[in-house]
Amino acid sequence: MIPYRLISFLFLITLINCKDQKTNPNNTESPPFELKTPENEGYGWELSTLEEEGFNPEPIKQLVRDIYSQKFIRIHDLIIVRNNKLVLDYEFSEKNVIRPGVAWLTQEDGSHYLASATKSIVAVALGIAIEQGLFESKDDLLYEHFSEYYDSFENWNEKKATITFDDLLTMRAGYKCRDGDGETMWSIQQDMIKYILDRPMDYEPGTGFQYCSGNTNVIGDIIGLKSGLGFEEFLFRYLLEPMGVDRPKYIHHEHSGKPNLSTGIFMQPRDMAKFGQLYLQNGEWNGVQLVPKEWLEFSTDPVYKIGDGRYYAHHWWVKDFRVNETLHKLPYAEGNGGQVIYPYKNLNLVIVMTGGNYDDYLMYQNQVMVEDYILPSLLD
Repeated sequence: MIPYRLISFLFLITLINCKDQKTNPNNTESPPFELKTPENEGYGWELSTLEEEGFNPEPIKQLVRDIYSQKFIRIHDLIIVRNNKLVLDYEFSEKNVIRPGVAWLTQEDGSHYLASATKSIVAVALGIAIEQGLFESKDDLLYEHFSEYYDSFENWNEKKATITFDDLLTMRAGYKCRDGDGETMWSIQQDMIKYILDRPMDYEPGTGFQYCSGNTNVIGDIIGLKSGLGFEEFLFRYLLEPMGVDRPKYIHHEHSGKPNLSTGIFMQPRDMAKFGQLYLQNGEWNGVQLVPKEWLEFSTDPVYKIGDGRYYAHHWWVKDFRVNETLHKLPYAEGNGGQVIYPYKNLNLVIVMTGGNYDDYLMYQNQVMVEDYILPSLLD
C-alpha cells in the first residue's frame, strides 16, 4: 500500500491553493438549483433542513454545484447532520466519481469502503472491552495478553515487554513497521498477527511515530480472543446492533480468514454518521451508555503533531480549521480515498464524506470543503 499519509505537504498546499480551478468542460450534468431534501430511508434519522438547523444554505448549495461540476473530484457521498437531525444527504453520480479500478469501493447495497477510518471504530471497541473488564486499561502490556496464545516471539528484547495498548493506538509501538515501506508485508502472511508481534524493534515504545496498520489488527485480534466472540461479533453485539446498524461487510485476510481491521469495513454512509453522532452524545445511544465518555474524550486527544495543522490522537486524527481567523479543532476518522467522519461538538455537527481518490492527494479535498463551505455556512 502506498504510504499516502507520508505524501509531501506540498500536494495538500497545492490543492488548497487551487480552490478557483476551472470546472471540467466535458461534464454535462447540470448542477441542482435547489438542494434535495433528505428522504427517510429507514436508517433511524430524524429529518430536517439546513435552514431549520441554523445553516446559511448558500455555501452548501455552492459546494454541491462544485462537486457536480467536478471542481471537487470523485466525491461519492456527502452527509451533514446537525442537532441529531439529517439535513443533507447526497450520493453523487458514479459516472463522475469512480476512478477506473476502484469501483468496488461502493458495494451494490450502497455500503462504502471505510479504509483506515476503520481504525477509529476499532479504537472505540477497545474502550468497550476495557469497560467490560477484558483488559484493565489502555496501559495494559500487550505481550502479557498474547502470551497465552503464542509460545514464543521472535526478535525478542525488553522493549517489546513494555509495549502498551496506548502505544499501538498512537502508532508509537516501536516496531520496524510502516505502511508502504516495501518491507512490512503483514497482509500476505499466514498468521498476520504473529508476524506483527515478531517484527524487530525500531525505537523505544511510546516515542517516535510510524504509521503501521498492523497495530490495529493486533488490537482487534486480542479483543476477539479475550471476548471469545471474535471481533466482528463483539463489535456488532456491543456497538452496532444497539445503534441500529446492520452487520457490516469486511475484507478478510486471505490466509487466516480474520477481518482486516485496519482498513476492511464497509458501512452505509448514514451509519457512518451515527458513529460520529455517538461522539457528540458522549457514547450514549437511546439512553444506554455504549462507550465510556472518558474513553471518547481520551481517544480524540491529540498526541503527535504531523504538520499543516494535523495531529494524530488514538486512532483518530485532529485538524485545525480556520474560519474568520478563529481556529476550530475538529477530530475525525479518516480513510484512504477520502473517507471521513467529522464529529464537532462545539457546533453539534457531524460531517461524512466518501470518495474514490485512493492513493491520491485529492483525498484531502474534504478538508477544503469543510473549511471553505461547511463551517462558514454556520459561522459567517
